[in-house]
Amino acid sequence: FILKFIGYDKKIDLIINFSFTPNLYSSFEKISLYHLMSPFTYTLIHIDTTHFFINFVSLLAFGSAIERKYHTSIYLITLIVSSVSGIFLHYLFYYNSDIPVIGASGGICGLMSFVIIDNLNMKEIHYGKIIKILILFISLFFLISIVDILPSIKSQTIAWVVHTGGFISGIIIFITYKIIYKK
Repeated sequence: FILKFIGYDKKIDLIINFSFTPNLYSSFEKISLYHLMSPFTYTLIHIDTTHFFINFVSLLAFGSAIERKYHTSIYLITLIVSSVSGIFLHYLFYYNSDIPVIGASGGICGLMSFVIIDNLNMKEIHYGKIIKILILFISLFFLISIVDILPSIKSQTIAWVVHTGGFISGIIIFITYKIIYKK
């Protein structure tokens, strides 16, 4: 869903029902369908066409690379697990926040890190190289979150912790895949 193209009431309804709002998980006195679904459904909502198309193009680039080389199941596992891992890390940092989180960037960052590590063409897993890449991207995400270097998209309002969690998850999934299948 692209929020820019719908009316105000529908926009509020979508945000309330499908985004991930951390402080709604602080109390589990009554578990609702929202608690079970929002760690997945927040990925379906985008604030505007720029947000949607950046995620769409990234999904095409990284997702198709994984699907072609590994399989649709590895692509889907990486996308879903990275999305949930990203939002979980965000929750750990911002559990009292009432600001809703939307977008598929956590999952896409997981796909991106999977592809980056895969393209290192390592015959064996070199954890030193992986750690350097991880530090580089976490530093980049952190820098962008502090300094609004992308003012046209208001980069300081982006949930960079979600990106980081997804990125880390993609690396873990890649390493796990390589260990299990010894490829």
